[in-house]
Amino acid sequence: MKIRTVIVDDEAPALRRIKKFLSKHIDFELIGEAENGREAIELISSLSPDFLILDVQLKDMTGFDVLKSIKAFRMKIVFITAYDEFAIRAFEKEAIDYLLKPYKEERFDTALERIRKHFKKNEIPLVQELYDILSATNSRSSFIEVKEGKTTHLIDFKSLVYINADGYHSNFFDESGEKKMIRVSLKQMELILPENFIRVGRSYILNLDKMTSYKRLKNSIDVELKGKRIFSFNSENAEILFNAIKKSSIAS
Repeated sequence: MKIRTVIVDDEAPALRRIKKFLSKHIDFELIGEAENGREAIELISSLSPDFLILDVQLKDMTGFDVLKSIKAFRMKIVFITAYDEFAIRAFEKEAIDYLLKPYKEERFDTALERIRKHFKKNEIPLVQELYDILSATNSRSSFIEVKEGKTTHLIDFKSLVYINADGYHSNFFDESGEKKMIRVSLKQMELILPENFIRVGRSYILNLDKMTSYKRLKNSIDVELKGKRIFSFNSENAEILFNAIKKSSIAS
């Protein structure tokens, strides 16, 4: 029996590399590929694969967002990520494997061998179970680890109010008003922060749990976070933020 496989990666060279490595394993059959989260969800819903190779950070959403939409399916998953931090501890569980960029073909082969063993034992979990593992692991601690060269910063995300981009760095602001600058991108932070953090435009990540009020105007939105920090967003960013507020328990 061939293991029916779908690959999701938004970088064409990376996608070609995965396909090349996978083609050497005759017991794996590539049945589809997607370049973004929306395509991935549609493809998985249509084909119901046995095995998914999923890039954590896609252009339109994260791999975790994809998981939320396919919880009812039963399959094995290998994540591909360039960021060796928060979620990796969850991936180390037998239920989920990961490939850390840049990875060698030997590491790819090892991941596939683990997948084979699970199929031989008929251990094919619901995606809901995999998602729960990630959620449980991510909720055990209020700290995230952010690497900066040889230094690892411990950030208490429960007291974190917002982050703003500052060139190649990001500024972290907590409830006390203290600012901490770290050389890390907002894109990297999106991968490891809980769902209550929302990316707004190119410059901000806001903690919706710290929001004290908001005002929806015709083409904009004003939000106030703890510490009387007020932000105004226009047009598309206003719509993104307003939808996130409505979706959250804060707005209910």
